[in-house]
Amino acid sequence: MSGFTYFTKDALEHLKADLQRLKAVERPAASKAIAEAREKGDLRENAEYDAAKEAQGLLEAKPRSTPPAPHVMTQCVVLPAEPS
Repeated sequence: MSGFTYFTKDALEHLKADLQRLKAVERPAASKAIAEAREKGDLRENAEYDAAKEAQGLLEAKPRSTPPAPHVMTQCVVLPAEPS
């Protein structure tokens, strides 16, 4: 394998926008949900806290499991657009 991942310009921009949304919107929302659930008391019996932590785990795993992982975007080759 060449070590490069090939994308069209549009696809790469879409993936960058998704990653930015995860960082700027969804991650802070997950942290806020955890903080709110933590304030409700005993964490051992707090289903809301458990659900918020699980949602955060799934959110954090998303960039690593969805091609391309963030580190791959630095090793990509943008393909020229196809003629219309």
